[in-house]
Amino acid sequence: MSYFSGTASRLRPYHFTYPERELTMEEILHKFIDEGKREHEEMRAFINDFKTTNEILLKERDNSLIELRFEVQKLLRIIESPPTSNCQIKGVTTRGGKTTTQDVQKDDTNMNGEEPPEEARDKPVE
Repeated sequence: MSYFSGTASRLRPYHFTYPERELTMEEILHKFIDEGKREHEEMRAFINDFKTTNEILLKERDNSLIELRFEVQKLLRIIESPPTSNCQIKGVTTRGGKTTTQDVQKDDTNMNGEEPPEEARDKPVE
């Protein structure tokens, strides 16, 4: 005879539920403390994971900024040092359309980009 095909005097497993007993204050307190500890550990794990992720992201950002700074410095060096050419200057054309064939001065006079005063501009170069 099988276990489940028994007579009426035998009860099937899980046929009835046990009445729940009321928890004592001490049991409720222990349950509350255990739940609080579990939540605290979960939050600590979350915070540690967040810190680690943040530190990694900050390091990656710092590395990217350093790489960008190096690239900008390279570009500045390229911009500040124009390529030298072996060409000889034979003449200069002014804004007014006058062309000169005078040798270029070797000193740095009037190299600040300003044009000479009006009276000096109107005189033809010999």
